[in-house]
Amino acid sequence: MDFIGFFDRLTQELNVMARDSLRKSAQPTVAVIDSQSVCTGLAQSVKGIDGGKKIKGIKRHPAVDSNGFPLTIVISRANVHDSKGAIGLAIDTVCKYPTIRALKADNGYRGPFVKNLKERLFVELECVKSNFGTSGFKPISGRWGVERTLSWLESFRRLNRNYEQFLHTVKAIVMAACAMFMLRFV
Repeated sequence: MDFIGFFDRLTQELNVMARDSLRKSAQPTVAVIDSQSVCTGLAQSVKGIDGGKKIKGIKRHPAVDSNGFPLTIVISRANVHDSKGAIGLAIDTVCKYPTIRALKADNGYRGPFVKNLKERLFVELECVKSNFGTSGFKPISGRWGVERTLSWLESFRRLNRNYEQFLHTVKAIVMAACAMFMLRFV
């Protein structure tokens, strides 16, 4: 049985139901993307080293709607740069949700990725400036949804560290966790 496909479809259906309960259109037009590095717990698991964060493990690349509801997730080695991991994420998101016309991301996604999105997928990329260095908490317009989703994922103890050997297994577990917290909104 294809667990990734099952949890993908389940998350899509729960997303439609949750958006309906909020009286929003069933198909989102904006997606917010980001990445999160996670340490590995197994010597034999697929991994890489995220040089910026000094983490040996994997990286999750989620795309969420404006409410923070997960649309799709791509899992890669931690050494994959955000803009490289976002290519597959953008393609997957636009294929599943053809109504997406804009992606919001942080400044780590600038570069040739922006040009490819516009030319090939007809999607605009808006790089939102962070408020790093300011005092107090101030949510960044358009980016708080993905940060909230990443914090929801961290609340699942199983996802705080990667104990899986293969990336497809990690994706199935992350999608199952997304389906579990989506059930709260339906």
